[in-house]
Amino acid sequence: LQLMASCRNTGTLMIQSMHDEKCLYFRDGKISSASCMGKDNKNKLGYLLIKLGIITEKERERALALCIEDPSKRLGNALIEIGAVRKEDLRASLKVQATEIVYSLFLFPEGRFEFINKEPNIDPAEDLSLDVMNLLMEGARREDEWEKMRHAIPSMDIVLDFARGGKEKLNGTELNNDQQLILTLINGKRTISEICARSTLVDFEVCNFLYRLVKLSILEKRGN
Repeated sequence: LQLMASCRNTGTLMIQSMHDEKCLYFRDGKISSASCMGKDNKNKLGYLLIKLGIITEKERERALALCIEDPSKRLGNALIEIGAVRKEDLRASLKVQATEIVYSLFLFPEGRFEFINKEPNIDPAEDLSLDVMNLLMEGARREDEWEKMRHAIPSMDIVLDFARGGKEKLNGTELNNDQQLILTLINGKRTISEICARSTLVDFEVCNFLYRLVKLSILEKRGN
């Protein structure tokens, strides 16, 4: 990422893991946009917008229908077209998504990458122009926290299950829909990678939530 910024590269950095593909779109060394696509081709932007309370599930489905009719149409543009979001709200949400995608790379830097040296198909009006060095500095600031997360969750292949009395510790705890979904996916058999693939959140958020539950002895590691 530092090389992309210092060389003022323009193009697409594709990072593939076993369960998803992340793309960072660069223009003149800055991140114009980012996307995360699960192995089931599930784009998580729609779920992020639902989580932020900007759109409803029905609006997401309507926008996806337009994208199916016109594969070149981006989900954000489809949401604007049906009046579900304003451009400024979409831009703010895209910044949140892009930042979380970058941080997920910092947490578990595993996978294959390829840089496509070609101008990305990003509307200049939608260019986020995120400064890479600012993201790296924030990443360095959080490194101690992430090191603790890696110690508790050393690999995406780790299997988690509820510890003895773990479920009882959750009684009375307020959890959002995304967190509740993650809990339903924990069965002592699924790996963290598989949970991430089925979750509506990006990897960084999933791992951060799981780490906190491990720290509270609600979850524990199981042998693969």
